Amino acid sequence: MLPWLWFLLGGVEAAPAAAARGVGFRTPGAGRLLLPWGATEKIARRIDATSPEDLSYAEVECRKRVMAEFERLRREEPGFADAHLCRIAEQLGITESRRLLGRHVLGHGEQDQRQPDAIALTGHWTKYGALYWIPYGALLPRELDNLLVAGRCISVDHRVHHATKEIPACFATGEAAGAAAALAVAKGIPPAALEVARLREHLLRAGAILDV
Repeated sequence: MLPWLWFLLGGVEAAPAAAARGVGFRTPGAGRLLLPWGATEKIARRIDATSPEDLSYAEVECRKRVMAEFERLRREEPGFADAHLCRIAEQLGITESRRLLGRHVLGHGEQDQRQPDAIALTGHWTKYGALYWIPYGALLPRELDNLLVAGRCISVDHRVHHATKEIPACFATGEAAGAAAALAVAKGIPPAALEVARLREHLLRAGAILDV
């Protein structure tokens, strides 16, 4: 996936109408639109998101493209003639780089399959109705007992990553990892030795959604 760089414009006339046409997303404040760069345009080459040199290259290139798109909107798009650039995102949006190879690699074939050790549940933003029960093993490295991961780098395959990289799933796995760490410390054991049933009970009491 190409890197993304979002930017915010102000002074857009009839911003709701522009958003309705698919030109950006409305945000709080009159005349403001949030726009992504990267959906339809391409930088000159693919990048490796683990390479500082590639990230620097993409950052500069994307900022150039943002400015070019801003000028194009002012020149060509109705209602943008007096628009001004409020802000460019501080960081690139990177869809995928390294992921954990954990004790359970949640795969595409496990869609809609309940996991007995599920510590989070998420949907899929491009496949409405699809569900993934995220197992505790997806947060645990294979070779270490005292480490937990959460968020975008959990142990899933490439296709499931497109669901679990999103903010709701990252919130849920972050809550689960934090709770597991606290419970493990309280018992004086590594997280890998924690009883998943106890973790699930704790999460359910806290209001976590583990089933439908």
